[in-house]
Amino acid sequence: MTRSIPTPGAAADLYGRVELVLPRAADADAKALVHLYDLTAGRVLGLVSRVVGPGEEAHELTVDVYAAVWEGDVEVPPGAGLPWLLHLAHSTAVAASRAAGPRRGGARAFPPDRSWLVGLAEDEREALSEVYLGGRGVEEADRRLGWSAGTAVRTVHRAMLHLAELHRDPALAAPSVPAARTASTGVAV
Repeated sequence: MTRSIPTPGAAADLYGRVELVLPRAADADAKALVHLYDLTAGRVLGLVSRVVGPGEEAHELTVDVYAAVWEGDVEVPPGAGLPWLLHLAHSTAVAASRAAGPRRGGARAFPPDRSWLVGLAEDEREALSEVYLGGRGVEEADRRLGWSAGTAVRTVHRAMLHLAELHRDPALAAPSVPAARTASTGVAV
């Protein structure tokens, strides 16, 4: 059975669309590659930028991720989708970051140091240390930590949400919207 590429208005969600076009892009389907890029480039560039910092290098590495898929430099496993593509992007960025060595005064773009891990649960600190600071894949982190398959990816996700809460800059928060008042009573609604 041949599946067609869903259009942006189709009912398929992002994950389903990526799972559909990723293997086709890996089989040198140019239309699928363009569609994959349109669906995911913002997320891939954002992740790469968090690792190597914003700028030209992040853009080049983002292109390298899609080139690796297109040119067959990586094997796309059955059922691969957005999480797999983001893992590839992260691995590519970490490898480039390590090859480049320290940046700007010796500090890497992200994470700056282990002080960001304060306030997290022990399992969250361990998972982030293995994956982001250690540059390991989630499967390897599961093995090293003695966890069952899939635990590291869930723990990293939870830890990233907690980090966002812990380190949220109030100055960057969305502005509060003043309550509307009725003209007749002056009471907030």
